[in-house]
Amino acid sequence: NHYKILNRFLSSIEKIYKSKVIIVPHPKVKKIRNPFYDKKFKIANQVDAAESLVNTCKLIICASPSTVVAYAIKNYKPILILEGEGFKNSESAKLDNYLGAKVMIKFIGCCAINYETSIDKKIFIKVNKKKYDNYRFRFLTSKKIIGLKNYQIISKVINQTDLI
Repeated sequence: NHYKILNRFLSSIEKIYKSKVIIVPHPKVKKIRNPFYDKKFKIANQVDAAESLVNTCKLIICASPSTVVAYAIKNYKPILILEGEGFKNSESAKLDNYLGAKVMIKFIGCCAINYETSIDKKIFIKVNKKKYDNYRFRFLTSKKIIGLKNYQIISKVINQTDLI
């Protein structure tokens, strides 16, 4: 029943946003084909799928904070975190993921949405660039490397120059 409701929600996202939903599985399940997703959704199993697709997407939808959140923040993409009864017995319902989602919602200002509730219009999601930048510079990178080329960063690492 969980996937039936999730598929209906994702279908409504496609219809409302006039875009295709592409599902990027978590790396630990990339080799496992999930038979419960609607066959109309594309499943991107490439190793770099999240990284390569985020730049061109309209928004990110995830069940729990994961690496895709970092890509979304880097590219200033809106983030929707799914909530609902169907996740209570799943991997994403573990306490650390639940708390992580709550912290992300507060820290970067992303939205949570109950996927069990039908949607019939676009969800208002505003990217707070200041919060995204704060997250980026606290957890993903350092202001000291802005504008540096990769070879310059690697040179600093090799020479053990302070980057943080």
